[in-house]
Amino acid sequence: MYRLKIQNLHALFEQFTKSARLFLPIKCGDVAEHLISGGGDTQQKGSVNFTQWNSDVSPESIDLVTLKTTKPPKEFFLPHFEELYSATNRADGFDINPKPIPDAPFILFGVRACDFEGIGVLDRVYLSDPVDRFYEARRNTAAIFTLSCESPTPTCFCNSFGIDPEDPGGDVSMWLTEDYLFMKPITEKGADLMEPLKNILEEAPPDIPFSHKPNPFIPVSSIDPESLISSFNSDKWDSLHRSCISCGTCTFLCPTCQCYDISDFSTGETVRCHRTWDSCMYKDFTQMAHGNPRQSAKARFRQRFMHKLLYHGEKHGDGFSCVGCGRCTNKCPVNLSIVKVIRALGANKNA
Repeated sequence: MYRLKIQNLHALFEQFTKSARLFLPIKCGDVAEHLISGGGDTQQKGSVNFTQWNSDVSPESIDLVTLKTTKPPKEFFLPHFEELYSATNRADGFDINPKPIPDAPFILFGVRACDFEGIGVLDRVYLSDPVDRFYEARRNTAAIFTLSCESPTPTCFCNSFGIDPEDPGGDVSMWLTEDYLFMKPITEKGADLMEPLKNILEEAPPDIPFSHKPNPFIPVSSIDPESLISSFNSDKWDSLHRSCISCGTCTFLCPTCQCYDISDFSTGETVRCHRTWDSCMYKDFTQMAHGNPRQSAKARFRQRFMHKLLYHGEKHGDGFSCVGCGRCTNKCPVNLSIVKVIRALGANKNA
């Protein structure tokens, strides 16, 4: 266990950028360019997102206090938009040009426990056979420094899914106090990254002066997936889905949503194949030649929550695909959250 004086954060970041790109939560001004491994995106004013750090970034814009970035860090591994390959028409056929597998190392600094578990959910999907090589490459080149949470927001409920915000995991776990940043390497990759920092770190006492204040938003261990099996045909879905406007905000801000669409675009002699995020809330999701198996908004709404709370665990044999980050609760324009669904269906054991 090590600790770093807060005033030495700049030296820490400088050391990191000698070997990798560094991304950490940074407050955005009027407009800021969000540089990620898959491309560029424009941030909204007032948001906090993982942004590439360099020596020109002002210390005041670095935000290690806000519990959740506006967008989850999943786009570093599954970019919102990426080209997979291009094909050029030649006289004797086509030249297929796959995009290079990403190999540039990068560090995500300050990932919260819920978002780290969200990456774990994506791992179970994209690293299962057949392995997604683009996703795998980004995971292999990334180092994740997690940051524990002290006081939950009113919409945090990660503890309902067995996530410990005081012990967030990652390659290196970190705890922030007023004077120090405590750092504990967890993996071999994390220990290797910490080795060159010994000149600015000091040994820390074994007891961290830190404790998490649990949030009773949903009581711990309150979600009962078994009760969801019998609720598939429940009349409650009729009333639950009516206020949903199928905007897809919940899916695009979710750290575990993994669905995408493949599109081909012709530029004349060249065809480019892209992968983009998709949403189960859209009416053309799962559209096939014969039609759509989920033709109603109710069916699509039900699919989203049944997958989060039941189907993912059945398929992958490990838990839920919700991590209780609360982003959908914060940003839903009609205030329709997964918490309301859990309670309405009686999946809350303590309700």
